[in-house]
Amino acid sequence: MSFTRFKSLSPIERQAILPALMRLLVARALLTLGIQKASKWLGGQIRPSGSNYDSQLWAARARVLHGLSARIPGVACLAHSLALRWWMRSQGHDARMVIGVCKTSGKLESHAWVQIGEQIMIEKEVNIARFRVINHY
Repeated sequence: MSFTRFKSLSPIERQAILPALMRLLVARALLTLGIQKASKWLGGQIRPSGSNYDSQLWAARARVLHGLSARIPGVACLAHSLALRWWMRSQGHDARMVIGVCKTSGKLESHAWVQIGEQIMIEKEVNIARFRVINHY
């Protein structure tokens, strides 16, 4: 990340860089053991917390995770979603990782995203509408 890009981030986004990076790398490493094990180890249960859900804070953190994901080889939507869900659940929020599939030009595609309630984190509804949900974690 360039210094100019770093300066353009909000204070919340700047504070999220190191925790987000750590979560992405751990999630990516644990995914080598499979989705179910990684999901269980990284936020399988919600930790009670006294903090209220702040949609702006979590949107900023999700943006940072997304931006870092694009810059780290081998980190795709699954690791990004697992890291965000883990982070949110560690703060007491009932986030779910959703996995969907679709067939495009004869190829099967998959995608993962995070939802809290019915709110879809960082993704646009139009981008995920084509996916049929096959699992929630």
